[in-house]
Amino acid sequence: MSRGKSADNKRKGTRVAGDLSPGFARNLGENTGRVLRPFVPLVLMLLVGTGLSALLWRSIANAAGPTGDDRLTAQAIRSAVLQKQRPSWILREDFEQVANLGLFAENRSIFEANLSRQISFKYESSPWVERVQAVRLRHPAQIELEIDWRKPVARVERSNMVLDRQGVLLNLSADRPDIRDATPVIGGVTPSRVEPGMRVREKELIEAIDLLAVVREALSGSPGQLKVTSLQRESSGRWLVLTDRGPLIYWGWFTEDPPIDEPRTRDKADLLRRRLCESKDPSVLEYVKVYTTQAPIKLRKG
Repeated sequence: MSRGKSADNKRKGTRVAGDLSPGFARNLGENTGRVLRPFVPLVLMLLVGTGLSALLWRSIANAAGPTGDDRLTAQAIRSAVLQKQRPSWILREDFEQVANLGLFAENRSIFEANLSRQISFKYESSPWVERVQAVRLRHPAQIELEIDWRKPVARVERSNMVLDRQGVLLNLSADRPDIRDATPVIGGVTPSRVEPGMRVREKELIEAIDLLAVVREALSGSPGQLKVTSLQRESSGRWLVLTDRGPLIYWGWFTEDPPIDEPRTRDKADLLRRRLCESKDPSVLEYVKVYTTQAPIKLRKG
């Protein structure tokens, strides 16, 4: 009797513990191994490839040290400016100073992040540089620049100021023959003192420069190839424009919000162009008044 009960207890105990038997763990391990086994070669290849890439990159980085061929030299930096043709209005020493601005990048790698941007900002700090269009860093250790230089477009009467198209003061003398002969003079405005490379404070001077651009565009499409020699601001705020071999232009107010009886800027330019084309020989005109829609003219005597 006791033996039967003991045997029954053993059998029951075996059945209860069957869920955690070593056979179940073994089966689980075998099933997992079958699933993971195909991925083992791929993982090994990935690890080996990663290791080889790291070693290769380290060797390249060590080879391109301070003496590597990806490091900019002073000669390469200066040549990026000096190999270009120097604008005639820029003095040689000023041109040399611009070339030296990039020397802060000497011995720096062309692969360095944001180096092109830093170089661009440095050159644009020059009073002679209007804008850096592009900075190209090329292997081995070459630099190419595209620079828009500031150009003289006008000088201010009774001062030594020479301005570019943005109203920035240039380091030029208004008495230089090439500047005096090639740039019109702005009269009727008394400028305050500013340093070269800075924009003038007087809005009237900025007006004059903008007006000059509009009139030049109108003259370029008209007969006679006239040039502007001066722009005079009257005490009333109106503008007079004098040409070299043509008429005096009574422009009026230079604003996009003129008096109600005065045409807008683009309409004035069209009126001027039309009157010059009608005359065919602008030298016979004494003046053109474009501040009215009729744009009256007067012929020279004789």
